[in-house]
Amino acid sequence: MNRHAPANTPGIRHVAFAVEDIDAVVAGLRARGAELVGELVRYEDTYRLCHVRGPEGIIIELAEKILSSSARSPNASDQSMMLV
Repeated sequence: MNRHAPANTPGIRHVAFAVEDIDAVVAGLRARGAELVGELVRYEDTYRLCHVRGPEGIIIELAEKILSSSARSPNASDQSMMLV
């Protein structure tokens, strides 16, 4: 396995999760040895996205949905770690 292959390389090397607070999740993963692949980016006004590489080389994509204050639902916390 090429540990430095791009995120879009075919194969089971990329898993995505929706998270509520991407900054907190990234900080926690970095504290455990994960490395950020590229940068934390904003996709339009819809998501904040990033990729991290874990110790086995598997790339994990994190996505935080950007919601306007008027669109937030009271149950948003129920979706904090849904698989995308």
